Amino acid sequence: MKRLLLIVLVVCMLGIVFTDIVSAKATFGSWKKWDEALAPWDNKGWDWESCRSTFIGFPYIRDTLLWLWADEKWYFLKVNGQESTDNAFFLLTRLSFIKDKKHQASIILFSPASIGKDIEGIKCIKSGLDNAEFAIVAFPPNREEVVIRVYENENGLFRFLEEWTVVFKNKTIIIPEKTIKFSQKYGDFISEFQQLREQNITVSPLLIVLDGKKKEFCLGVALEIFDGKKTIRPIF
Repeated sequence: MKRLLLIVLVVCMLGIVFTDIVSAKATFGSWKKWDEALAPWDNKGWDWESCRSTFIGFPYIRDTLLWLWADEKWYFLKVNGQESTDNAFFLLTRLSFIKDKKHQASIILFSPASIGKDIEGIKCIKSGLDNAEFAIVAFPPNREEVVIRVYENENGLFRFLEEWTVVFKNKTIIIPEKTIKFSQKYGDFISEFQQLREQNITVSPLLIVLDGKKKEFCLGVALEIFDGKKTIRPIF
């Protein structure tokens, strides 16, 4: 009887541990439904101070902020390009979701450029958030891997679409070609921009490792541009 009771207790304990593991997979910060939908904009976990929207285009848009990788170092530059946003491909919004000071998820949202061309400041950001076609989220690394989740906008609600993992390595392309369903959707979104095809420009969302020891990272977008002599790779 004692042996039977011991077995029952062990099974119950394992059940509790398993439940916690499954629950932890879907929980990050103050939001518990990452496996169902993106956290709503009124959730307290969003870090609005770090939120930025940038028009991505080539030649570069006026006052565009971008990272450049050169001489084995990162450089953060503010580029003064053309005044007009007519050459914009899309509007990229970057923000973070906070669990604590050392653990933040990085998010990028892709919106049609037309959404915010005539809007400035915080209104441009809000328009980009509300009208983004999809959002990509990278969670803090675990065992040298990063969980990537993508969400698709359905009438203002960003519903979970797909999940996969990538290695925690600088400049890792986070959308594997043809190995996930989302790669086709992303390809369809990019193919809408005639300028990209005409200028032979590729657009690749990247994992950018800012400090490997501290596990600090963010998501960005790299443009591969061939200027006739060499390929340049600005990262936004």
